[in-house]
Amino acid sequence: MNRELLKQLRQLAGLSQKQLAKKVGVHESLISKIESGAFQMQPVLEHRIREVYYSCKITEKDIEFLTGRSDNENGTNY
Repeated sequence: MNRELLKQLRQLAGLSQKQLAKKVGVHESLISKIESGAFQMQPVLEHRIREVYYSCKITEKDIEFLTGRSDNENGTNY
């Protein structure tokens, strides 16, 4: 998950950086650093963030839409 997608999904979920940080158990500054590109997100943290987004009713289809990926039959994007 890239930094732009992280921010888009966080905003779609209606969460502030502080709220997301609290839900995943990290300091708010870490979320800020990831979104600004100053810190590379580790896979474990990405997994925890995805779990928060899923709990906010953001689906894998939503993520695919935002990244321009689609696995529909004719291979076109949404």
